[in-house]
Amino acid sequence: FVWSKRQINASFPQIYFSFVFAEYDKEIETKINQALFDEGICHDSCFLINRDIRGLVEYDMDYVITKANEEIFSIKYQGHLYSVDHGQNICSGITIDVKTGEKISLSEFIALDDELLNQLQSGDIEYVDQAGYEKEMIIEIVRRFLDYYKKDLIDTDNCYYIEQDVIGLIVPVYQGNANYIILNIPINQ
Repeated sequence: FVWSKRQINASFPQIYFSFVFAEYDKEIETKINQALFDEGICHDSCFLINRDIRGLVEYDMDYVITKANEEIFSIKYQGHLYSVDHGQNICSGITIDVKTGEKISLSEFIALDDELLNQLQSGDIEYVDQAGYEKEMIIEIVRRFLDYYKKDLIDTDNCYYIEQDVIGLIVPVYQGNANYIILNIPINQ
């Protein structure tokens, strides 16, 4: 589904269980589709921003379904946000329990703690970094992200997606041209 209004263009999937299941719950289907719409249009909970739409020049968001089965539906949203003063690459994710229609908390899969930093430092966790930061800078960015998380300043339930057996943890970067890095964390950790 594509939603456009002025310079805001967002693509997001819509689920229709009636094509897949003989018996399905219309309320759960509606709940999931609303969550997919909300994340596609209002993704910025991952970035600690509350943007005033009057300064917005253009917003483009697209998606990739990263995992879909009888239990979960996970999506990675990526795009660009352009305001009067600068542009920003944006990325968020959402993972939904197909049986309940509820978002699945990141904490159900991994703990965001100092062990994550240790695994990153030792090379057990790979990362995708568009800006080419040195590893020490990546570790510092993740350390700040974890500090925000510990202070309850960030909603991590919109900062991840599942792809095969990996959690893609989206970590905002508040300076430079690449505005996020992605940590690829094996689920079995």
